Amino acid sequence: MSVAYAAVVLAGGGSRRMGTDKLAERVGGVPLLERVLSACTQASSVVVVGAPRTLVCASRQVVWAREEPPGGGPVPALAAGLCAVPPGSAYAVVLAGDLPFVTPDDMALLLSALEAAPAAAGAVALDAEGREQGLLSAWRVAELRARLSEAAVPDGLAGLPLHRTLAPLRRVRVHLPNRDDPGWVDLDTPEELAAARERGGGR
Repeated sequence: MSVAYAAVVLAGGGSRRMGTDKLAERVGGVPLLERVLSACTQASSVVVVGAPRTLVCASRQVVWAREEPPGGGPVPALAAGLCAVPPGSAYAVVLAGDLPFVTPDDMALLLSALEAAPAAAGAVALDAEGREQGLLSAWRVAELRARLSEAAVPDGLAGLPLHRTLAPLRRVRVHLPNRDDPGWVDLDTPEELAAARERGGGR
């Protein structure tokens, strides 16, 4: 049986290395952000943290949120996204907006791993080198909210590193299926974008 979840997509980065609004760039004919949204088809709600934009391909409704301050980094963005998650949501999947190859199966695998580990607060995808990818992860909403509240400093959450902020939370580490275009691949440079376009993402 599938696990009900909310999706929080972080889409407020500056795209400095790309030099353009990378989330509007197309891979396989679909804007990058909307490829990520297509992986959240089973989500009960979807929150996108970033400046609102027109979605040209996505067929579902999303809720827009904004981190404070704008451009303050992934931790305040995550906090803003969680504030917009509907009450009663037990699980949330956290995603970067620049994952061209993430799939609904990746969501299901993370959620299943989390549900199977009742002592864990989250489940985090690992890349090919075994490094945690915090922007492809699933969490128990209550524990994630509590941790962000604990992490807040007098100046707020801006600039805090995501990995260090979430480090105290117990989580399971999940190897995603070994495929040519794994879900944890993100795009930061024009060269990476060109390579993703050449591969086409398989969908």
